[in-house]
Amino acid sequence: MQVTIHNDSLTMKIVFSTVFESGALLEIVHEQLQKCDFRPIELILDISNISMLHSPLLGDIVSIYTHVQRRNTELIVTGANPFNQTVLKHTQLDKLFSVA
Repeated sequence: MQVTIHNDSLTMKIVFSTVFESGALLEIVHEQLQKCDFRPIELILDISNISMLHSPLLGDIVSIYTHVQRRNTELIVTGANPFNQTVLKHTQLDKLFSVA
């Protein structure tokens, strides 16, 4: 996992390089947001290294969305391969948060 913080735009970007156990993803994001010395207006999750979104991971992304919404932070999911884009579309999660 790589965390990049852009202070100029108040954006936090998290690049995932592996699939985590269910629930671990939310803990990692929460921990990174707590370490941040500013309140980001955007949280970008780069899932380009995730070959297939499965149900537990989708649940984690929805939990992250709920968590960041309480902080008035926008969730943007980037790097989805064609298969994962289809999954996000069929589950209508692309209507819940931004998919770029």
